[in-house]
Amino acid sequence: MAPTSARWDIRPPPRLYSKDYFLKEMPTETVPEIRRTSLISTVLNLKRMGIDDVLHFDYMDPPEPERLVDALKVRDSTGA
Repeated sequence: MAPTSARWDIRPPPRLYSKDYFLKEMPTETVPEIRRTSLISTVLNLKRMGIDDVLHFDYMDPPEPERLVDALKVRDSTGA
């Protein structure tokens, strides 16, 4: 039976980054998604679940309060 998956290939996988960049410049951890994306949908979902105090909600990785306030302003301005 012939191998059909790329994992059987003996060539090294292609690199997206140089080894030097990977070892010296690339961050060791990524920023949690809640800290790098829009919070409007998060605020709307929490409100829909009945959680009204989204500023003091027990987030695993809490976002900056300013971003939550901005999301609440957008929610209020759209009437959602």
